[in-house]
Amino acid sequence: MRVKIIRKNFGGVEFGPEMRVLHLGGQSSANVERLKFELPQEWAGCAVTLHIQRQDGTLPTPILLDEEHSAAVGKEFTASPCGSWMLLALGEDGYRALTRPARYDCYETLNTDGDAEISPTQYELFVARVLGYATGAQESAKEARNAAAAAKQDADTAATAGANAARAAKMAQEAAGSAQGDAERAQRAADRAENFAPPEDGAVVSVNGRGGVVTLTAEDLGAVGANSAGYVKSISLTDRTLTLTFGDGSTKTMQTKDTTALENMTGILPAAHGGTGKNTPLTADDVGAVEKGSGDYLKSAELQNGELVLTFGSGDTVHYTLPAATTTTLGGVKLSDDFTADADGTLHLAGGTAPDPYPVGSIYQSTARTSPAALFGGTWQEIAQNRVLMGAGSGHAAGTTVEAGLPNITGSFVADVKKGEHKVSGAFTAGSAIASTGEYSNFSDVYKFSLDASKSNAIYGRSATVQPAAYYVHIWRRVA
Repeated sequence: MRVKIIRKNFGGVEFGPEMRVLHLGGQSSANVERLKFELPQEWAGCAVTLHIQRQDGTLPTPILLDEEHSAAVGKEFTASPCGSWMLLALGEDGYRALTRPARYDCYETLNTDGDAEISPTQYELFVARVLGYATGAQESAKEARNAAAAAKQDADTAATAGANAARAAKMAQEAAGSAQGDAERAQRAADRAENFAPPEDGAVVSVNGRGGVVTLTAEDLGAVGANSAGYVKSISLTDRTLTLTFGDGSTKTMQTKDTTALENMTGILPAAHGGTGKNTPLTADDVGAVEKGSGDYLKSAELQNGELVLTFGSGDTVHYTLPAATTTTLGGVKLSDDFTADADGTLHLAGGTAPDPYPVGSIYQSTARTSPAALFGGTWQEIAQNRVLMGAGSGHAAGTTVEAGLPNITGSFVADVKKGEHKVSGAFTAGSAIASTGEYSNFSDVYKFSLDASKSNAIYGRSATVQPAAYYVHIWRRVA
């Protein structure tokens, strides 16, 4: 289907399609598989995109027209029974133009099997759809008649405005002629005054085109007066808005984002529906856009060699010294590898959220009696009173206990003693007699045998139980 875009000069330049409604049918039906646009001469060399708005208000991704200015009729259209469409043309020199939004509709095809006769149900569905299309056509005709009446009213208004403009132009021309005559008479009076004005001191001189005694003003010297709009008093940046405050208290705001290219489809809507209410194409001013390459918006802010460099859309830059931050001075901060930063400046640990230093099962030791629950939270239990901590292993699991103990000291010796006098105590034990020797009265002597382990190592006898070298602290275990 060929669609011609025409230029209209009615209350300003406007572009729109010849056909008010594109009847596309279902996808690949009625041979409408592609739309080929015949574009106006002004759009030569422009990138043209097709924007679609379905009946439910959704906006599919814009379609870039190919080199033949055509686009396929796909699901962007046929996913909805009807909707609106428009074209956007963008040139490298900043040229931008929009077409007046137009409508399209699609119809669903009835499924039949070959030459089979249409069933009563399909027939009723077909008739209902035909009646629906007839009703839609009547509504379209009614809208066309209303649009024609509105166009005639706009034409009458434009004619009246043209006549008023012609009268205003004539009055302005007459005022300009009168002003020119007044200026010539004022110049002649000034020349006469210069010839007759006596100076108070010295010869007649000419200052800024005036003779005689002349009092210079700040304007004569090009000076900027106090509370004047000729100088910038302060600069502030809030979110994406840069505000300049001048000497007279007036302000000027600039956006810090290039908003020339519109990301979503926009249309010409009545004010009651949130639009501009204009009957002409939208302009950059209508949507609050800032012209590309303009100095009215901040393009980037970078830290270079200790300076904050602001770059505006025009390419102009402003440098500010940014000192390094200290504990008492606000300034620039450089992140270590332990941190990352989001685009909005939010800092994060490189490994994620800092872990709990004392998870459940941790051991905490201190010489203070304060419970670690008051310091770190959680539930803690004091353990190991009068015990030392040892590392767990295959023989002893963590959390189990053992009683005090030392390796046993064993040994034996053979002695010849008087019969019946082999009494022992402590670490010694006497066994059964293994032999007898000599006479009872003159061969055997009686000896008392003792064992004292401290004579071999001073650790023995130092305490009543096993006691390793220790340093006493309070030991707590986190249980919840």
